Amino acid sequence: MNTDRTVVALPDAVPTVRAANYMPIAQGSEWGPRAIGDWELIFVVRGEMAYRRIGGNITKLYQGDVLCITPGEEHCYTNTTDGEAVFSCIHLEIGPGRWRSGDYTLASHPPLVTSTGSDPVFPYLFKHCSDTFEGYDPYRSRLVNVIAHEIWLHLASIWKSPATQAPSPRTRRMQEFLRERLEQPVSRQDLAEAFHLSPERVNAIFKREVGVSPGAFVQRERVILAYEKLAYEGLSVKEAAYSTGFTDPFHFSKVFKKIMGIPPSHLLQCSGRCPKDSR
Repeated sequence: MNTDRTVVALPDAVPTVRAANYMPIAQGSEWGPRAIGDWELIFVVRGEMAYRRIGGNITKLYQGDVLCITPGEEHCYTNTTDGEAVFSCIHLEIGPGRWRSGDYTLASHPPLVTSTGSDPVFPYLFKHCSDTFEGYDPYRSRLVNVIAHEIWLHLASIWKSPATQAPSPRTRRMQEFLRERLEQPVSRQDLAEAFHLSPERVNAIFKREVGVSPGAFVQRERVILAYEKLAYEGLSVKEAAYSTGFTDPFHFSKVFKKIMGIPPSHLLQCSGRCPKDSR
């Protein structure tokens, strides 16, 4: 065994794709017993599947689930849908060299099954990865690795904080309520009254399902809107601040830099404009 192998943290993994597909599966189709030399990510696009480690229990998989199979793990995989199912599979390495050769190990192991809920990014990215892999773009290999990296990072976000994924329909309506009012004063109290909840309950829901407080959500959304106004509409820093609900341009600049990593005046300098009120 390689005693000098690299230890890779899950969010730091850099995938190298070996193969990718996206296909319909006939009722009763089964793979295995088999063992693959690469990592496998299998996304259930539609239907129900069953995974069984040889000598282990059966794990049921449903639409929106991602299965992560360790290299060399002997298993069976079966379509248990009453009809046709659709799945997408990506074979990849997630560290330098090869897992089976002991070139790298993981600081923590990803879960066998990850539920992505109804997040549309996963079916899109898995299909995009398959289409790119099967195409003939001159940068095909680089592109599929970039797409797989994005998939992996989305999964790593769920693994880090599963409670913040797939907000409920009510929470999505609350987010939209706030987005529609970014250019005017809006508070947690306004949100609470609109949805017949206490402010404390609103805060708890956002922390659990979004990962931030309603106030932090509003600040980030306002800064994103301000970025567009600065970069594409030609507004000054003061104009961008007032038009996105900030009452103090100096405070706006501090919040903008904290979230974006650059001061808002940087956008003006890059475009050759530097009004007197920029900070």
